[in-house]
Amino acid sequence: MYKVKIIKKTLAIITETPKGWLVDDFQYLNYVVNDIGYFYPLSYMAHQYGLENINTKEEEKFESAPVDKSENILVQQKKRKKRKHCLNHGELKMLDYHSKHSTFMMEAKEALVKSAELYFKEIIKKKNTPKVSADVIYTLNVNDAKISKPNHLLLEDNANYEDLTKKFASNDKYTCVKVRSNKQEFIIPPLSSFFISDFKHLSWLSSFGKRYDLVVMDPPWENKSVKRSKKYDYLPEYDLKKICMNELLSNDGIVVIWVTNKQKYIEFVKNILFPHWNLKIIAHWHWIKLTVSGDYVFPMESTHKKPYEALLIAKRECSRISLCFDQVICSIPIPSHSRKPSLKSIFSSILSDKANCLELFARNLTPGWTSWGNEVLKFQNIEYFCQSSQKE
Repeated sequence: MYKVKIIKKTLAIITETPKGWLVDDFQYLNYVVNDIGYFYPLSYMAHQYGLENINTKEEEKFESAPVDKSENILVQQKKRKKRKHCLNHGELKMLDYHSKHSTFMMEAKEALVKSAELYFKEIIKKKNTPKVSADVIYTLNVNDAKISKPNHLLLEDNANYEDLTKKFASNDKYTCVKVRSNKQEFIIPPLSSFFISDFKHLSWLSSFGKRYDLVVMDPPWENKSVKRSKKYDYLPEYDLKKICMNELLSNDGIVVIWVTNKQKYIEFVKNILFPHWNLKIIAHWHWIKLTVSGDYVFPMESTHKKPYEALLIAKRECSRISLCFDQVICSIPIPSHSRKPSLKSIFSSILSDKANCLELFARNLTPGWTSWGNEVLKFQNIEYFCQSSQKE
């Protein structure tokens, strides 16, 4: 069947070891849109990373500090007065977490990078690609209209839709289709479906009677950076308990949740959210963010930012799924705020070809998957892509 071919060919795994995977999201994205003459340019990554070592940039910041030592001492003294202790309770818990997991992560990362030396050499050569916008304004907002149940909308190529929100829209074709709405154009991957709504209408998903073998979530966790930047609306963690996971998850299903490095949220998912859904934790993975040269995007021992994030995975008690508890996923991140690598390439080898997969709080679509959120088409905007004729 052609659907199986899609799953096999979109694998973006560059190399694999017993401890994890190195994946390439750019290769994956390019495959998805190649059939309609588009590609995802590396220059989008270069816009943020400059195709050079971020570690070096971080070190240069400290090396370029004022030369006047007396001034430095005064600055340090002022900073010390702001805090009574070197590390607060949360930072101490993070330090303990880091010491527990860092050795495995570093060993796994080194093995993956070493086995993919040629890959990183080729990436650095790819500098001359078309420029794309660093950020695209997303104006497809959820309307306030009240409806009893969303209608099903079968998308047609090059069609214009007045409103794509609060409808269960799908592309049943084996190729991408382009659609327009609210003066914007979007690329919809093959065999993908989406439902755009606010959080209070998430329960409508279960009204279609479909159960999912994989549910991936990247909740908009509350943090100081989000509050300052106002890049997206955050959700209080206890609101996640309102998700009716029992109505969405199949008997053999698993749930994957992306979690920030804030220990409060990791402990909440492990000790409160999973038990609330009657799920058993089976894996604690990490996504390690790399530069184009294979280094960490931030120093591993940095006290401000870590070059990794956690994925917590749980299943129903009756599920037959079995996973290695510790694994890593290494990749060069796409520099859109909080955008995670696609997990399709990894879980397509774990689940059956007929598995139903759902992503909650999604901001892009995945071939063969269903996606829900209030910004599911954000990164499907055609402005993020270039036509093949623009390749140099």
